Amino acid sequence: SEEEDTNATERSIDELLASLGELDDDDDDSVWKFDDDEEDKKSKEGEAEEKAEDVVDEDEQMASILDELQVWRERNASSSYESWDVDRKNEFDQWIEKYVATLYPEADATSVDKEATRNSLLSERPVDTQKTKEFWTKVRTESEAEVFLRDYRTSVKEELDALRNNTTTLTDEEKSTQMELEAILSVPFDA
Repeated sequence: SEEEDTNATERSIDELLASLGELDDDDDDSVWKFDDDEEDKKSKEGEAEEKAEDVVDEDEQMASILDELQVWRERNASSSYESWDVDRKNEFDQWIEKYVATLYPEADATSVDKEATRNSLLSERPVDTQKTKEFWTKVRTESEAEVFLRDYRTSVKEELDALRNNTTTLTDEEKSTQMELEAILSVPFDA
């Protein structure tokens, strides 16, 4: 009955405790080894592999987006957005949504000004895809971006100093370059 069950349980507990007390300190630790450690290790390894795969997927997705951007810029260079047919415009608008979602996953698609984004993206000439990939692989982390910006600003300062120290009268192109370089340096940057 209930009292017998309780006594049996207490005896089982007592026997278990007694058997634990019989173990020597020299016994192999593997008796006490829990497989939680093994599971944690496997879990961490799995998470690391998933993160590595995510980075590769993100890199591939970014490369694809940049390649597609160059195609759209080439199309715009050959015939402006305004002259595209409705289907082509719709296709580009859908691509902008993909572009925004890739670069800014936390952004709400409805809060993005598609027209301004379109104008910004298409305002530039197509860029050599290889050069673009080389650039983005150099600035993946914040530290890499800071190093790049510091180096870039240094080269801009040197070029600007050379223009300012030029003893001859600057050409219109050189004046334009000087204004562009000054604009670059006017952007705040603390490194």
